[in-house]
Amino acid sequence: MSIRRLGWLGLIALVWAGCQEKAPPRATEAAEDSLDVCWVNDAHLRRLYQEMVLGRDTVGIIHIYSEYPDYGWVDDADEGVACVDDVARAAIFYVRQFQLNHNPADLDVARKLLRFVLHLQADNGYFYNFVWADGQINRTFQTSVAEANWWSWRAGWALTESIPVFRTEDPALAARLEASLNRLLTAWKAELPTSTETKRVAGLTQPTWLPYGNAADQASLLLLVLSSQCPGDSVLCNYAVQLGQGMLTMQLGTAATTQFPAGAFLSWENTWHAWGNDQSYALLRASRTLPQPSWRAAAQRELDHYYPQLLHREQLSAWNVAVQADTLAVLETETFPQIAYGIRPQVWACLEAADLTQDTLYAARAGELAAWFLGQNRAHTPMYDPATGRGFDGLQSADNINRNAGAESTIEALLTLQAIEQHPVARRALARYGLPAPAVSASTD
Repeated sequence: MSIRRLGWLGLIALVWAGCQEKAPPRATEAAEDSLDVCWVNDAHLRRLYQEMVLGRDTVGIIHIYSEYPDYGWVDDADEGVACVDDVARAAIFYVRQFQLNHNPADLDVARKLLRFVLHLQADNGYFYNFVWADGQINRTFQTSVAEANWWSWRAGWALTESIPVFRTEDPALAARLEASLNRLLTAWKAELPTSTETKRVAGLTQPTWLPYGNAADQASLLLLVLSSQCPGDSVLCNYAVQLGQGMLTMQLGTAATTQFPAGAFLSWENTWHAWGNDQSYALLRASRTLPQPSWRAAAQRELDHYYPQLLHREQLSAWNVAVQADTLAVLETETFPQIAYGIRPQVWACLEAADLTQDTLYAARAGELAAWFLGQNRAHTPMYDPATGRGFDGLQSADNINRNAGAESTIEALLTLQAIEQHPVARRALARYGLPAPAVSASTD
């Protein structure tokens, strides 16, 4: 097996040529000039990118960690050097970039990242997660086993987002992607939950037919995958509806309830955590192919009532609840850590609601939420650097910033800002609430 690292300076200069012509806006002009500002800079993500040969394919990987101050590659002794969890998200970013700018360099990166995902599929239809530096698959560590888990759903999500593009751009690869997706869906069909029973957790009524019974966070990814198959596959579509209805039972409060944490979708059992809480986005997105008015109403309830509470509190990390004396009580609340993977789902949900309802309030709220990346947070410090493209690994406290810039943080930041840049109202809100964007740099230092 051979490995080679790409030199990206020429490509980055090409991608960023249009953004470099304008000087950075002054604070008083930020909102007016925001439509001309490019926040998305993939220089650091390309720094994390590496090509290797697996079988007969040249594939692309994204190194999982990158540490301050030199931001070189850092690997994990137990897991490996790269994973489907990150590579799949990066593939989605580059597929969307190609759809926006038609740059063949972005399409080529997406192609090679997707080839990596294909090579990580196991005989059982699910996906292994990690590889070692020599390209060997980590088949045994608990976060890498080929099973119905986060990384398999994320692989499926990347496949569903990519297939329509590659049907036109690379039909041969599209056929491989479709075959891979079918193998994943066939594996899941064999394990479809049959229970329709509910159970009580901390006094709350919850489903038993989501992944791991009541893992609504994982269910959101699975719903994105399954809804893409509708209205075609009746078995998967019927389960997708059941999945969505189960997710609704994980929402707190009623339509008449506005007190914190009303409207929030619990992540698992009696716990809410920000990271991966994509339930509202998934319900809204899935409602495009599965007409379920209750899904849109429930998601909008979280956006209307719970998200403003998060903004008022300058974000939260996690909390749990229980019913005590017929009253919902918040037991423990954690403010930190705050990470990019907790902010992006909120932004995407608001933008999806804006698209579906044409209500600019949601787009403006998306921009306000995204301003967390540009300094509107408890540390009053940017968590994304447009000059380098680094997404920092989190706020540990109001005065402790993790300035490492690993794959997940960087990709989630880029996915957030990529989406914001397509909505003028959201862009103006981000410029208004966040710090002004500096001049774009093509540096990969």
